[in-house]
Amino acid sequence: MVVMKKIYVCMKSNEKMKIKPTSRLFISTIFSFLLLITEALSNETNWDFSNGNFEGHKFSKLKEINIKNISQLKKAWTHKNGFIPKNKNNSQITPIFTGDSIIISTVNDNLISLNPSSGKEKWRISLKNPTAKRGLLYSDKLSTIFVSTGSGVVAIKESTGEINKDIGKNGYFGNSKSLLSPIVYDEKVLVAFLNKIESFSLSEGKKNWTINLNGARVWSGFSYDKTTNTVAIVTSNLVHLWGKTDIDPDYTNSLILIDGDTGKIKCKFQDVRHDHWDFDMVGSPIFTDVKILNEKKRAVYAFSKTGNVFAIDVKTCKFLFDDKKNFKTLKTETSKYNQTYSTEQTKILLPEPLLDQRYDFESFLKTLSDKENIDYLKFKTRKAKYNKDFIPLSLNYDVLMYGLHGGPSWYGGTLDFNNDQIIIPSNHYPWVLRSYYYDRLLTKVINLNEKFFSFFSKNNYASPFQKKSKKFASETIEKVYSKLPYFIDAKGKSLYEAKCQSCHGINRKGKYASETYGDTYIPNLIGITFTNKIKSLDSLDNFNYSHSYAKGMPKLNKEEIKIIKNYFNEHDKILKKYNLLREWGSWQLFLDKDKLPASPPPWGKISAIDINTGKINWSIPFGARETDNRKIIGDKNFGGVLSTAGNLLFATGTPDKYLYAYNSETGENIWKYQLPFAGSSSPMTYFYEGEQYILVNSGGGKFFGYEEELGDQIIAFKLN
Repeated sequence: MVVMKKIYVCMKSNEKMKIKPTSRLFISTIFSFLLLITEALSNETNWDFSNGNFEGHKFSKLKEINIKNISQLKKAWTHKNGFIPKNKNNSQITPIFTGDSIIISTVNDNLISLNPSSGKEKWRISLKNPTAKRGLLYSDKLSTIFVSTGSGVVAIKESTGEINKDIGKNGYFGNSKSLLSPIVYDEKVLVAFLNKIESFSLSEGKKNWTINLNGARVWSGFSYDKTTNTVAIVTSNLVHLWGKTDIDPDYTNSLILIDGDTGKIKCKFQDVRHDHWDFDMVGSPIFTDVKILNEKKRAVYAFSKTGNVFAIDVKTCKFLFDDKKNFKTLKTETSKYNQTYSTEQTKILLPEPLLDQRYDFESFLKTLSDKENIDYLKFKTRKAKYNKDFIPLSLNYDVLMYGLHGGPSWYGGTLDFNNDQIIIPSNHYPWVLRSYYYDRLLTKVINLNEKFFSFFSKNNYASPFQKKSKKFASETIEKVYSKLPYFIDAKGKSLYEAKCQSCHGINRKGKYASETYGDTYIPNLIGITFTNKIKSLDSLDNFNYSHSYAKGMPKLNKEEIKIIKNYFNEHDKILKKYNLLREWGSWQLFLDKDKLPASPPPWGKISAIDINTGKINWSIPFGARETDNRKIIGDKNFGGVLSTAGNLLFATGTPDKYLYAYNSETGENIWKYQLPFAGSSSPMTYFYEGEQYILVNSGGGKFFGYEEELGDQIIAFKLN
């Protein structure tokens, strides 16, 4: 009905042309044309699911916009939702198209319906946080939008924005947090909650089955294949670098295939075993037909931050390229701490990997000519290990590696049907993983304070008064606690306050900036006497060298250094005696003195993988960055990709804020448009009133290297 409605609109708009057919051939041509449009719109063109379809294709058969006319693509309309986040929580939604409306979500938890030709708002409704963070689904049969929220999936009437209470339990399915699009088929609703997968009956919302993932999370990948009735999910790691990883059952860092009717797990493929590096599996798995040695197979492709690409035969649950030569066993070190590490990991060689996690620092230094930068980087890496796979964490050294933002990341890839390939972006810049002790008692008291105020918060956000009160209470706790060491060593504590506290903090916790804000780092000094880092206090020379890049630091003499060291020693003994020391870790971007990634560019790529051979067809730098003295080709990216039958690949998400169009066969850049803010999710496309549109979410980038200001814009393009 939607298709015929659009055809009618197209015909009506041409009434003034007064076309008078003069032959049966002409009439036949017209009807053939209409039939082609009908067939095209009935399959992979309506974009009623944020990933394009349940199989995760992000592909459209529309080809009105193509490589021949891409130069004529112009901005058609812009919608501003009116809310610009201040806390780097950018919009990550890929909108959907219902046939009559564009549906979007906002960071402040509104669901909005827009006119497809003008972008004008029709209605909006406020839902539970987070609302449709990474996906939406529209059912044409039910005229209903299915929305993931912090309190289950809610059904919304497409025409009015009201909750559809005729299905589910008063319009709801489950009551837990979900970040991804639900899947609806055969009177079932499948939901990927954060720590479990559940199936519900469509009519009553009764639970059919559930899979508890035992701590693993599903935050970026959820697909369904109707031909084999298979659900595919990809999961995260279990811990924040340090923690217990020997669990049973273990669903972490895995591609898991599930029977859609029964919830029975068909098979599981784990990438990293006992992950202490944050190497999640990411992106929605992609189902597709492949041809291996002239035999047609149903396959699923999945991706990991490690760079490994999994290609699995869905029916046999075996690797498509299941030859021993396509796998490399990596013998890895284990930890001396009370942490479980695997002695072996596996690198998949076919399909070809998208990333090598090993960071070759020495080779990078050879590419530099700036001695000041070289000295700075050598200083930063004086207590670091690198250029190996899966280096275990330690309190005595840092770990340098690639991969925490990918390789591939949460936005995943697209299946380019035109060229039998999966096209996927990836990131290629280094990280430093730092480990340290923390004071368990202080942390517990602060956490209890956080829980107390969170109990009174509404919609997961504290009121301004509650926020101020919580901050004030935490600061008071920190200040009171910081006075206790006076009872241990008053002289040393006084000297610490006078000479060290302004940088290292009142409780020795130090400072560090997350990947959102940069690479500022002042070491945590808690428990330092139980690590080799205490050597920085062995002599005045050691102390001064360890503070080479500290600005405005008070001068200390030999005697004062001894006093400080004795204070640390006495305080740490007390913490250890009462079992108050615990290991923890944090990751940071590894940047040079100019705040650029300390690795050779490109820092971001787009690669095309042949689905039948596993070989990379082409790989290109993605985005560009201009500094004071050079132009860098290939930058970090957090947007996504879309491929179309017009032989086009659309890609966005780089700090230069461009929406790029490439020839999907060759990777050649053939068009670009600078957005007001960086793209923050995969583009989509739709056909309305005789015209194809490209739609992009211009929400800005949340990580360091992007402009500080975020955006609230959805921008549509069409042929001029």
